[in-house]
Amino acid sequence: VHPLSCIVSGITAHAIRRVKRKTLFFMLTDSAARCLIVGMTLKEWLLRENLTQEAAAKRIGVHEITLNRWINGRITPRRAQMARVEEITGGEVKPASFFEPA
Repeated sequence: VHPLSCIVSGITAHAIRRVKRKTLFFMLTDSAARCLIVGMTLKEWLLRENLTQEAAAKRIGVHEITLNRWINGRITPRRAQMARVEEITGGEVKPASFFEPA
């Protein structure tokens, strides 16, 4: 998911209006729903922030090789590491982003 696709998908989501209760419902596209639940991936965040894997690994407190393996899906970070990534990224990269969508 491209970082901007969350915004674009959210804007272009289909709206349904219930006239009696004047309630507006949104049917989100798959990518928009994924953005709400998952946020952006670590790779997308690194690209947006113009950070190298080496610099990001230092901020998170892991080895660069470990970070590379997370990004490529070869290993999954432990809960504490996921929490650290979420903290470092200001909540933009959520733990769910390390798991493939169903």
